[in-house]
Amino acid sequence: MFKKTLAAVAVLGAFAGSAFAANVTMYGIIDTGLGYTSTDKGYGEDVNKFDMRSGQNSASRFGVKGEEDLGNGVKVGFSLENGFNSDDGQLATEGRLFDREALLYVGGDFGELGMGRQGELASGNGRYGLFGGKVSPFSTGWSNIAGHKYVMGAGFGRMDNTITYKTPTFAGFNLLAQYSFDKNVKKDDDANTTGVQHGREGSAETDRQYALGATFAAGDLYLAGIVTQTNKQSVDYEGKSLGEQDDPLTVSLGGNYNFGVAKLYVATQYFKDTGLAVEMIQTGKTGTFDGFGLSVGADVPAFGGTAKVLVGYMDAEDQTSAANDVQRYTFSVGYEYPLSKRTFVYGGAGYYMDSYDKGFDVGYDDKASVAAVNAGLVHKF
Repeated sequence: MFKKTLAAVAVLGAFAGSAFAANVTMYGIIDTGLGYTSTDKGYGEDVNKFDMRSGQNSASRFGVKGEEDLGNGVKVGFSLENGFNSDDGQLATEGRLFDREALLYVGGDFGELGMGRQGELASGNGRYGLFGGKVSPFSTGWSNIAGHKYVMGAGFGRMDNTITYKTPTFAGFNLLAQYSFDKNVKKDDDANTTGVQHGREGSAETDRQYALGATFAAGDLYLAGIVTQTNKQSVDYEGKSLGEQDDPLTVSLGGNYNFGVAKLYVATQYFKDTGLAVEMIQTGKTGTFDGFGLSVGADVPAFGGTAKVLVGYMDAEDQTSAANDVQRYTFSVGYEYPLSKRTFVYGGAGYYMDSYDKGFDVGYDDKASVAAVNAGLVHKF
């Protein structure tokens, strides 16, 4: 730890030209393995893929974090976290150095206030994510091994220009409020936006999002609930109207309980006018959907490691075309085995199927599916 702290100070000093009095730590995860995926879209030939992959179990990352005690119970801290692909060395997100988190926070008896790029409350990302590994044995998802997000609508990403307030803990409860002035400053570069431009933060020229969350923790029990509303961009950067917009809404509930012999996880979400967290198999469409999803899973200690299982169901109605209504069924199993405190191996298999109420065209099946298997090695430093 001492060596890592000195190294982090040296690295930061190269950027800032000065030394830091705060406690600074470098850390990271490297996850590299092999994966096989077979996709049956319900038309044409199946698509099979076998390759080397990064971040199947835990996204490969590098980070620097630090905290300074200002006295009187007040502290200031930061987190700068970068995602990368360990199989080819590229940035996980083009054009972003700290795509996973770029956060500055201040905390004390009043609670904690954080500002910057950070995870949504309903995600498992960063300092303020309330879901992820807290509501699913597969955390945010093992690559194509279907995790809980496969049966949910939205809320599992990260946002720019975001402020989050977290109350002090009272009788096991915490309340959180989050607001993003502009969810994605790179939106213009996203092919899914068809070139729609946006401008001033906090205005109708951008997508803004607010959320309220609550958690309760006592002994072996953890519960979380989040309500999230997005105000979609309604005018372009010149003030021209983009027409009527459907503002997505999600209500997410989840938690876990450790029984000792097994740890049980539950997650559910109602979503309205959202996309899907994982696109439809047959069309690659995320669309605009109303619906709900539910997943139930467990961790079970076994043979010195941890066995995992999860099942899920989603029912989503497309608001633009009844032909795209879909029910999704998922099943996942996995296993992790520690080689040391910092290194473990993993393997898993998953299957999910989309069942459509109506065919898309003549000759299209009313079902499509994906089966996946992966295995790899994770080292934490």
